[in-house]
Amino acid sequence: MIAFGTISSVAVACHVSPSTVARVATSLGFDSFKQFQACFRQHLRNRSASAGYP
Repeated sequence: MIAFGTISSVAVACHVSPSTVARVATSLGFDSFKQFQACFRQHLRNRSASAGYP
C-alpha cells in the first residue's frame, strides 16, 4: 500500500491524518513521504528480481 498509494490513501487505511503519515516517515529518517515510498518501491523491485522476475 505504501509503495503505490498516496499519502491520503495510506492515512485513510491507517485511520490517521495525512500529516501523521508524513511525521512517521520523517521520524524514521526520511526527508519526505515520497522518499519513504521510494524505499518501499525499491524493496519490491529487489524482491521481484530475486524471485526471477524482470
